[in-house]
Amino acid sequence: MPPQSLSKLTRAGRLIDLRLNTGMSQRAVAEKLNKLGFKISAASISSYEADDSIKIKRPLLQKLAELYKSNTTYIETGTQPQPNVAFATGNKPYIGEPKDVRFRHPSTLEEFLNLPAVPVRARTLFMEMAGSGSDYSDLEIMRAYNPSSELHKVGSIAIEVDGDSMEPQLRSGMWVAAYPIDPSDFKYVSSGVYVVDFGSSLVIKRIKDNDLLTDGTLTLHSDNERAGKVTIKSNDLRRLWRVVDVIRARVI
Repeated sequence: MPPQSLSKLTRAGRLIDLRLNTGMSQRAVAEKLNKLGFKISAASISSYEADDSIKIKRPLLQKLAELYKSNTTYIETGTQPQPNVAFATGNKPYIGEPKDVRFRHPSTLEEFLNLPAVPVRARTLFMEMAGSGSDYSDLEIMRAYNPSSELHKVGSIAIEVDGDSMEPQLRSGMWVAAYPIDPSDFKYVSSGVYVVDFGSSLVIKRIKDNDLLTDGTLTLHSDNERAGKVTIKSNDLRRLWRVVDVIRARVI
């Protein structure tokens, strides 16, 4: 599923915001709806959050509004105030907060991308991992605000960091956004941080030495000096994405 660029909050964007405000995953929403008699999958919830042209039947829309503590008018048009919003909007501070502390609801940002979120963590340690060869097209959505221009490329993804070998820049639990590299350009990739799909592994590593043109190898480095490096052969390399943005990070 290609990333969707939105210049303002659409119905799909409002559905994402409302669901995230409840703390529910797409799968959790689908499970609740199924218990209420609606035959619906997490993939359907994902499609509603990605494509405004998909028609949502009125009974289902009403039940979604109830689950999200909102109303159908707000979901469809955005013209009604969203109930129970947990953030102040614009530049107005919360009552009782210090005047130098201001909150802005994410929907006021000018641009965001909906990126497919890879369901397995990209190991920053060199460990075998099931699922690295899976189809990434039918995934949940991760939103990237003010994204780098390269992320508008079809095939861009969001992926979670797991492990400490890319510290201090990338910590375990962060979500990063990356755009795909065409396989014909693998031999020309320059220095930077990449998601690398090779063998039975999916890792996030720094590329410094690219010898694919000369001896058919690519060396992957860890930023953490204790984690070392590994060299892979061209016939083991399946996919590359260039990491350009951190889109979610835990406070430590």
